[in-house]
Amino acid sequence: MDKIKGLFNDLTGGDGKVDSSDIKAQIGDLGLDDLKSLTFPITKAEVLETLRANGSSDLLIQAVEKVPQDTFNDLSDLRAKLPI
Repeated sequence: MDKIKGLFNDLTGGDGKVDSSDIKAQIGDLGLDDLKSLTFPITKAEVLETLRANGSSDLLIQAVEKVPQDTFNDLSDLRAKLPI
């Protein structure tokens, strides 16, 4: 029972209410700003290597991994392909 209470408190921030900041804290920031530091054109492998080296969020890395395209000409090209 204490384990369930602990999970609930972690999820709600201890106040018994779930709001967007609590959810963001649990799932992490997607870190889309991390994409702004990339130099284009760039390959998918280079994007993933850079994101991992910079400690970007796992959610952003997983989203890039799902993109079928292998080369991106600019930031808008990459962002348009992300499944998020």
